[in-house]
Amino acid sequence: QDFDDAKNVQADTNIIHTDWIFNMNSVAKGLEGKIRIGLISDEDTGTKADVSYNEYRYELNYLF
Repeated sequence: QDFDDAKNVQADTNIIHTDWIFNMNSVAKGLEGKIRIGLISDEDTGTKADVSYNEYRYELNYLF
């Protein structure tokens, strides 16, 4: 995304988001694991707060 800095919107960001999903039926039927990584980088222009952050998540889901 590349927005006009004069409009003072949260923009000019780079986002990389990936998920790894794996079947855990050997542990319990219908069990699924997920690892999620998100890397968000905001261009610091000095006109808005830097909202860059990294997200790391592990989920267990029971699909019934």
